[in-house]
Amino acid sequence: MRERWAVAYEPCDMERGKYLWLRDSCGEIVIFGSKREARKWVLAEISFGMDPDDVIYIRLPRKSA
Repeated sequence: MRERWAVAYEPCDMERGKYLWLRDSCGEIVIFGSKREARKWVLAEISFGMDPDDVIYIRLPRKSA
């Protein structure tokens, strides 16, 4: 099975550890097949003023068959 990674960015409540999740146009959390794929997307799409240090890569459990 493939790895699954999600991206959280831009803290919305750092004291409580809450971040915004990268979502698609339907509001679903975007899942990447590898951490490298997620990093590549972030580096290509990061907007001016967003701190790359605020981006968190989260490895998700594999889906059960």
